[in-house]
Amino acid sequence: MQEVTEYCLICGAPYPENCHWPEAVGMGRNRKRVDLPIVPMCHVCHMRQHEGHGPTIERLIRKAPLYWQATGQWDKAMPYFERFMTRREYLEAVR
Repeated sequence: MQEVTEYCLICGAPYPENCHWPEAVGMGRNRKRVDLPIVPMCHVCHMRQHEGHGPTIERLIRKAPLYWQATGQWDKAMPYFERFMTRREYLEAVR
């Protein structure tokens, strides 16, 4: 039996997908050349994140930086995360 090595960062489900967050790949990009930060998420949480589900996004904001630091991705992920947080703060301020 295969040992589970990773779990969904949001709900803890086993065998998650590697998902790009906080920036999505988009339809027009060559996916083989994309070097964006990733986090492990199950399909359900991944789709919720794309839908803007508040609790999912809040948990990503709390847990993703810790995951990136633990896996050595923080230097690459930090500019994307900071841009996401700055945009989020701006949008909340103008509502």
